Amino acid sequence: MAQAEVDSHDESDSREDGERRRASARGAQLEQLTFECLERIESEGPSVLEELCRAYPALAAELLERIHMLVQRGLVDVDASALIALEQAEQIAPPFPSDGAPPCAPRAI
Repeated sequence: MAQAEVDSHDESDSREDGERRRASARGAQLEQLTFECLERIESEGPSVLEELCRAYPALAAELLERIHMLVQRGLVDVDASALIALEQAEQIAPPFPSDGAPPCAPRAI
């Protein structure tokens, strides 16, 4: 294999490794944010969701998707006011994630 091909292959591997690390860090941050949101909703109420979406706009759509899924499956006990807050928070999130799916629509993994 020529040196130029080896260098190109190494750069590609480095780029892929960097992308994997960023995705892993983003996933960890999203998991932590989801946990914080669930804890704070219990003690502070549903307005926490909007607050966190404003504080972390890059993760807002995914956070909303996760919380919405948990509410729909009955895994998070919230009253009607919490669902209204969820709808309001969806309005401040980016309208659609990069894959074009609505924020609370199931997406392929």
